[in-house]
Amino acid sequence: MKPILLLILSFFFGSAALNAQQLPLATEYPKKQLDSLLNRYYSQEANDINQPPQTVLNRFQEHFPKAREIDWETYDYFYEADFEQNNVDIVALYDSKGNLLMCLVDITNRDIPDAVKKSVNNRYKGWRIDDAEKMCTAYETQYRIYLEKSGKELKTFFTDRGEFISETPRN
Repeated sequence: MKPILLLILSFFFGSAALNAQQLPLATEYPKKQLDSLLNRYYSQEANDINQPPQTVLNRFQEHFPKAREIDWETYDYFYEADFEQNNVDIVALYDSKGNLLMCLVDITNRDIPDAVKKSVNNRYKGWRIDDAEKMCTAYETQYRIYLEKSGKELKTFFTDRGEFISETPRN
């Protein structure tokens, strides 16, 4: 099983494509509970740490063996690794048991699905895509599309099918 997982991960990180099926994302939590945990994570302040508990560190090293420039933060119950692997910026979120809850990957404009691009272009005429990220859990994939127009910046969220979720001013 381990060689297959490494093959899948090396394929994924060789390209910028990210599918929930290609990552060992946690299914220990039902979707509603995971959504609640992620909302809790997003509402907390981060604290820098040198390294997480050994259980989390072992799982991270198993999932991302080529990770470089790793910065760890803790959010109460969560551990976030911000790192680079194969020239791709990635954020991986773990619970205290070492379960990979969410993965966020920087992607290029060409990696944004056509359905998402079409929705962005229809909804935000005249705006320019500045940056994009792909966020995966075991249950769904979302896209964060950062837009820019006349000095204004927005952070927008879309499903992988191009359905609009929300927007906020970019921080």
